[in-house]
Amino acid sequence: MEWRSKIKYNTLASKLNTARKFDRFTDIYIVIGPFEHCVIFKAHRVVLACGSSEFESLFYGSEASEQLVVTFPDVEANGFRYLINFLYDVPINIRDMATAHEVYKVAKKFEVAKLQLICENYIDSTVTDESVFCALQLAIDLNMNTLKDKCLKKIFLALENTLQSKDFHSASQEVVEAILSVCQHRKRNIQHLALMAIGDWWSIHRAYTPYIVRRLLSYVNYQHVTVQYFNSFITKYPRILERREITTMFKHLLEPLIFSLPYWCVKVPEWIPMKKSTSTGSTSSDEYYPSVEAGIQVKKSESKLKELCILTGQDADVSKEGDESVFERADSTMDDISSGRSVSNLTKDNTALTKIDTEEVQEVDIVKGRKSY
Repeated sequence: MEWRSKIKYNTLASKLNTARKFDRFTDIYIVIGPFEHCVIFKAHRVVLACGSSEFESLFYGSEASEQLVVTFPDVEANGFRYLINFLYDVPINIRDMATAHEVYKVAKKFEVAKLQLICENYIDSTVTDESVFCALQLAIDLNMNTLKDKCLKKIFLALENTLQSKDFHSASQEVVEAILSVCQHRKRNIQHLALMAIGDWWSIHRAYTPYIVRRLLSYVNYQHVTVQYFNSFITKYPRILERREITTMFKHLLEPLIFSLPYWCVKVPEWIPMKKSTSTGSTSSDEYYPSVEAGIQVKKSESKLKELCILTGQDADVSKEGDESVFERADSTMDDISSGRSVSNLTKDNTALTKIDTEEVQEVDIVKGRKSY
């Protein structure tokens, strides 16, 4: 049977697509997927080059070759099938999120902007409360910033429920970080829920390194975290941090003017890929506490403490002794937490810390050029 009789429409695209199906005038074979499960697509170079700058460079660029076969082992066949149909002007119909994911990745790889836009519009129109976690993961994986913003706005409207949901507890690290990033400017109750949500996530994903947990905890705004909130968090998850870190956190929450947070709480570090522990035990502290940063932080804390001693007229040696007594008291508090006893009277320990009267704090602010309210 003459292949031309199968042409549906009297258009150039329809004629070329029919010719492709019957392997007429095709001059390139594209092998998609790994060798064991590869799929071969026949096509015309000029059609592919007209719709994709990547194909144009491959077939007609300065380093183009005349070979009849090209392979792409890292491309999914289903997504590439949609791409081929689109380039031959065949109407496509994306029906689910998984297909949209596959097609978008292929369209992005071969730089077909219009097909990318079709996928984005489909995903954007299907984001619901039930699919928002899946859509957010997709947006992060494919760097779709518009979709990511839309998902985070939807999550923001129901932040309390999101932090307590099973979807959050089982989500990937990237999704959890994105959600925690919108919690930072919320008030006290949200910060407490964020702490508990991180603890719940950690209880499921303990295979990940301690660095990951500290990274997530760095998103919490500790200005809105009370001693009681942090106490309830540590009581429920006593092994989530090292003892010295918990002691440092309690000291800061009791006297934030004197004691600083651990260095990893001050600023969220740059993104690094997720990494699992190579052993069953915890990783060495040196791997997750860079000596340079840690040394800088200690020097800053010591400098701040000395400055306060000088400006408030206190003897540096006396303040040092007071600081050591605070460490002893905090260690005793941690013994209570480790043994499961309540620390409801923790706020009373505030009297054990080196105190600075209101007038003296105002004097410090004036010396530094700030006005105290």
